[in-house]
Amino acid sequence: MRIVVAGGTGFVGRVVVKHLLNKGHQVVVLTRNVASAILVLGDGCEFQYWNTELEDAPLDKIGAFDSVINLMGENIAAKRWTEAQKEKILLSRTKGTQRLINGIKLATAAGNKKLKSFVSTSAIGVYGDRGDEEIGESSEISNKDFLSLVCSEWEKSAKTAKEFCERVVIIRVGIVIGRAGGALSKMLPLFKNNLGGFLGSGKQYMSWIHIDDLAELYCTAMEDDRYKDEINGTAPRPVTNQVFTNTLAKVLKKWAILPTPAFALNLALGEMSTMILTGQKVIPKKAMHYHFDYQYPLLEKALKEVI
Repeated sequence: MRIVVAGGTGFVGRVVVKHLLNKGHQVVVLTRNVASAILVLGDGCEFQYWNTELEDAPLDKIGAFDSVINLMGENIAAKRWTEAQKEKILLSRTKGTQRLINGIKLATAAGNKKLKSFVSTSAIGVYGDRGDEEIGESSEISNKDFLSLVCSEWEKSAKTAKEFCERVVIIRVGIVIGRAGGALSKMLPLFKNNLGGFLGSGKQYMSWIHIDDLAELYCTAMEDDRYKDEINGTAPRPVTNQVFTNTLAKVLKKWAILPTPAFALNLALGEMSTMILTGQKVIPKKAMHYHFDYQYPLLEKALKEVI
């Protein structure tokens, strides 16, 4: 199939593109910097320039295509959450997704057939802070904090693609474990210097997934007609922050005895501290029901592969 990917040069996007190419798909990457995207992804893809802030996705210019995978979004952990940054985080997801869907509409008007699938992204933050409650895809979502509000608005934008696609799938992504990015890139320097430790109470759940399993889930959701609506993009066994910390220390053969209290995180990160002081015990019930084949169902195995 010929697949369009938005956000293909990001931490997760690079691995998704690699999995698509390995499966023999043709990949068209939408990007604001074609030269940079070629350096990141190589010459195995096609590239189409798109300035997401100024125009609808020019999908009417690329010829026929079968599916779209949407991985766009400002990095939520890149900067302190000022009001301006929060607006940027929200609009990069909602307005960016809507401009991508407008591009699908343009392509349909130009004669492209109805898409087989539109696979978009959200995050488990949509559920809000839920303590040790077990959460599946049918669990109630929240809009009581910034992250849950962003995710719920993001999902609303994605669902407008149903008019042009046979299936719309929304992957609610957990904490991604992979090389050269994600949560581990910020944690490893501390742990390698024996400065790691659990955060806040340590009792908050971390629903994680290895990046290769996540990339394969995107590909499967695109290809498999059984996958519809919301899908939890997490591994089957979430752990508490304290268990995650102890497992990481064990894999690194380092100490992890310096817990960081909640008030210190609040001072250092401001509102962004809610990302790591609250948690969700998310179970990927649909993926498990469809017998999705996790390469890394256990945290220790996932961490060993990455580290």
